[in-house]
Amino acid sequence: MVRLSAFAVCLVELLVHASSYCTAFDDAGCSGQSVVRDSSIWKAAPDKYDQPGGPEGLTTMTQLNNIIMGHAATQIILAGSQLGLFEFLHENGPQTKGTIEEALGLKRSDGSTRPIEVLLLGSTSIGLTVLDKREKTYRNCEIIDRLFTTGGWRSIADLIDLEAIIKYKGEFHFVESLRKDTNVGLQEWPGAADNLYSRLPQTPGAQKIFYDLMNSFTAFSIPCLSNTSKVAATSFKLLDVGGGAAVAAIHLAKKFQQLSITLWDQHETIEIPMNHITKAGLKGRISLLAGSFITDPFPEAGSHDAVLLSHQAVIWSKSVLLMIFKLLVRMCHIRLDYNGCTLFQTVCV
Repeated sequence: MVRLSAFAVCLVELLVHASSYCTAFDDAGCSGQSVVRDSSIWKAAPDKYDQPGGPEGLTTMTQLNNIIMGHAATQIILAGSQLGLFEFLHENGPQTKGTIEEALGLKRSDGSTRPIEVLLLGSTSIGLTVLDKREKTYRNCEIIDRLFTTGGWRSIADLIDLEAIIKYKGEFHFVESLRKDTNVGLQEWPGAADNLYSRLPQTPGAQKIFYDLMNSFTAFSIPCLSNTSKVAATSFKLLDVGGGAAVAAIHLAKKFQQLSITLWDQHETIEIPMNHITKAGLKGRISLLAGSFITDPFPEAGSHDAVLLSHQAVIWSKSVLLMIFKLLVRMCHIRLDYNGCTLFQTVCV
């Protein structure tokens, strides 16, 4: 469960009450602030930017405040996801505050309703849930219910976990990272490696969050690749570089019976794909190669006639990508088959 601290409560209330900012020196409790000459700026309606023929960019304080208080919004959606708020509302329809409180395990023995009030105040203020004031019930916003209906919510929940739990820690160092042109936020994760991916295994639960998200992305994109790529249909020995939990390898092996696949990934992650491969009954066609394509030598030339770089080309620096493609050139001549799904295949011809 996610516990909201007193500090988080303050953030939620600031997010909701942005329109109450001081507009003059003599406003209560606001001595010393600058006078706002046009107080109507605080009452500007949201979502009025990028209109045809109108001003570009942000135009209202609501929009600006949503960015400033973005950290609070991140924690609100994380709480709603991990506590099961959105899933409960999808399965049961509009519910009262008391019913939600009971279902989410937020009911307090001392009678305090503060936790559920903070959660619902935050989720409703940023549009994740909708309050029916007459019935005094809450329901999911349209897009969240649509995600549940279409089967897309699991991927969004995985993305929320990655952004709010993994990436969030390093964001504090963003300004310093820009000044030094390096990933200063890496210091938040134990280990000596120069990249986050190699450090995640040293923090319990972190690697699972990362791979859950990558599995979700791959589950969406790999069917697109397999349906349009002639490479997968005409290759016989595929090297899956950084193949993670084997979602792509399993899909391709099932669809293309001629393919034998070598999944190459770090030592720490090798048990994860093995479990999936065994469950899929593909141990005879998908083999595992433990190692890192950043530090270990590539397989010898001629050992594979295709190489899959799934979600790799979009996360590494230009220098790392240049190194990878130079190594691939040594294996064989290269033809790129890119199908718009952020997946690259490199094929020996």
